[in-house]
Amino acid sequence: MEKCCAAHTEMTKTAFQFVTADDTERGLVLSQKLTENKNGEINVVRQMLDVINVKDSVITIDALHCQHDTLEKIAEKNTYVVV
Repeated sequence: MEKCCAAHTEMTKTAFQFVTADDTERGLVLSQKLTENKNGEINVVRQMLDVINVKDSVITIDALHCQHDTLEKIAEKNTYVVV
């Protein structure tokens, strides 16, 4: 069992992490960016909010993005958020 867990840990260290913005109504990927780690995901989401028109949309995010700066960007865009 230890070898399995060690192998899984090694794989997750080298796994790619993507942040994706989807338009589920139209079935489109609006943006997809690679991030080096989970911490980089916060900045990538903020960058996406700067360039994607999300006005009057519903954005779903996980609890990682419940930070003041991120939520402020979402509020500025006149959009709705589900965590």
